[in-house]
Amino acid sequence: MREIKRNRKEIFILSLCLFLFWGCNKNDVFFEYKSIPDFIWNRDSSMNINYQINDTIKRYNSYIHIRHNSEYPFQNLYLLIEKKIDSTIISRDTLEIVIADKYGKWLGDGVGAIREISVPYQHNIMFDKSDNYELNVTHLMKIDNLEGVEKIGLRIEKVK
Repeated sequence: MREIKRNRKEIFILSLCLFLFWGCNKNDVFFEYKSIPDFIWNRDSSMNINYQINDTIKRYNSYIHIRHNSEYPFQNLYLLIEKKIDSTIISRDTLEIVIADKYGKWLGDGVGAIREISVPYQHNIMFDKSDNYELNVTHLMKIDNLEGVEKIGLRIEKVK
């Protein structure tokens, strides 16, 4: 029971810190997380994030956010990222995210067992047209059911 209260307190403090940090960023155009059910990400399940871009003149930076817990078994995380418009893939990338250093120390920010890491995805890009976009993120790890990843996020900001 004591462990549950401590975990809830850690989650609350982490959420509050993240809200204050990212909630005040005036350059953010989009920021959303998708939760992974039971923190077990199946290789066949893609996390889909839908967003809309209206301004095709401005330049943008985008970031992939990973929220994981101490059950994550690896030092890194390989992702397949597909960007789509109207179900048509317009770009496909692979991305390696280093989650821990060579000694097993978690990278990124967090309190207790929950950690968050943000990595640059695309920088100084322009969108060709004002439209609804979809980002599909799939893990490329060697196991089918990847434990410990709690959420996948996408943040898009205007270039300053």
